[in-house]
Amino acid sequence: MTRQLYIDGPAKAVSEPALLSADAAAAWLGLSRSSVFRLVREGRLRACRPLKELRFRTSDLAAFVSSLEPVGQEQGPEIKPGVGR
Repeated sequence: MTRQLYIDGPAKAVSEPALLSADAAAAWLGLSRSSVFRLVREGRLRACRPLKELRFRTSDLAAFVSSLEPVGQEQGPEIKPGVGR
């Protein structure tokens, strides 16, 4: 669905909805729907409830992704391939 957005000038087409459903948020994050609900319960992912169901802003989803720590970046002993076998 395309919306018209008016910000200091002519209308610009916006192809992304303002709020995403739990299913759409799960697809956006590449997670299961139950994982999305668990992250909300744990307070790690922000959601809003405009009516009865949870909705997610893409900016909140992006902030969650940005807050994740990369795996494998810990400072540990250097491992050289083929050494110590």
